[in-house]
Amino acid sequence: MKKFALIAVALLIIPCVYADIVISQILPSPSDGIEVIEIQNTGNNAVNITGWTIETERSAKDAAITGMILPGERFIISDPGYNASNYEETITLSDKDSGIALRDSENIIIDAVGWGNPDNINEGLYEMRPAENPKKGEALVRITDTNSNKEDFITAIPDFSSGIDAIIEVNSISKNTNSQISDEWTIIPGETRIIEINTSETTVWRNATYVSENNIVKIPLKYTTPPGVYNLVVGNSITEVSIPATPALRTLGVIKASSPANTDAISTIKIENIGNAELNPKAETAKLRNENNEISAKIRIQNVNIGIGETKDVSIIISIPETEEGTYRGRIKILAR
Repeated sequence: MKKFALIAVALLIIPCVYADIVISQILPSPSDGIEVIEIQNTGNNAVNITGWTIETERSAKDAAITGMILPGERFIISDPGYNASNYEETITLSDKDSGIALRDSENIIIDAVGWGNPDNINEGLYEMRPAENPKKGEALVRITDTNSNKEDFITAIPDFSSGIDAIIEVNSISKNTNSQISDEWTIIPGETRIIEINTSETTVWRNATYVSENNIVKIPLKYTTPPGVYNLVVGNSITEVSIPATPALRTLGVIKASSPANTDAISTIKIENIGNAELNPKAETAKLRNENNEISAKIRIQNVNIGIGETKDVSIIISIPETEEGTYRGRIKILAR
């Protein structure tokens, strides 16, 4: 009997509503002692989470969060000392029979995840049925969102790197998206950056004239501004401004494909160029894991050029090796190049 691999790759998009913020990964019993919680914005608008809190068995406000989550991005909350953290504060997670809730600034529960015996977990700290207790060093990793922790989470090797969620079902018959802002005149991917110049003089930038208000000239730097050297004219003074190339992309849509193991699954994703350079996106080989096994899936992307500001349908090819039955999860990284 042939082995088939069912691939479901979720590329995240959401409207700006709090229901689109989910807890995506929890490391309650870390090998190195640093507890980690990952939340995710699955939509297409940024969400300000300043004033939001994490509730645990031990404290109603175990962590008070400050920050912003961009569309499709993950936000990592951890104990002090974790290099990839977006927000650090000492958090107190329990190894077993416990849970957490994410509350907004109005103290409304946005999401909750519990693990272990529900009889021993405080009300409000899990959804429907808790997930299983993770072992030492294992994370609870979200694979879907049915509002039942038992169905939504698996235990797996923790992976807090950025990328696209991939879920691989195997049966016996998943920017460089964000460029770092290195100086004042670097574009912000997908956004318009406002450059403020302290002057009372009329200013000319790319053939547009800007008038000073309260001794400040505000110049909109669109993310589609091509890289190059430009003249900034302030009164009678001319300054050369260098705009560097900042490749960046955003992925949109959902991939579902099926294929026999040891063959290629082919599907389509939308890739949006949110940088200021033409893209020829590439992908890396993905490590996909379940509780007992790990596979390397080779990821290839159709050779395509995506112009500044363009969105294109792009074929993605996922090669699944021969492997045992099970559910495999990992993150596929699509690089802006």
